[in-house]
Amino acid sequence: MTQDLRDKFEAAAEKWERYCEEQVSSYMDTYVFNPPADELVKLGKPILPLMEKRYENKKMPGGCVVGFSGLVGRIAGAEFESTFPADISGKIDKMFGHTIKWIRDNYK
Repeated sequence: MTQDLRDKFEAAAEKWERYCEEQVSSYMDTYVFNPPADELVKLGKPILPLMEKRYENKKMPGGCVVGFSGLVGRIAGAEFESTFPADISGKIDKMFGHTIKWIRDNYK
């Protein structure tokens, strides 16, 4: 992974976090489909380990926690979405935990 990609990720992640701080919504799509999230999606799957490392302890605005799994789904697509257990849908902490574990298991 190049330093350029890391720098782009850090800049995009900061924009996404600022965006999430400004929003007041329990609707996941608010945090998943927006210009800062689009910047992260464009960086692609190589940023997934960086996302896991940056967010593993949930050190992010609440909206980012709500949107984290959906954002990873946008980046990884069916590869991730097909692993998502239906019984945790809507349970933010469980969704977050599943997402972090999936990244660790698949992108270390």
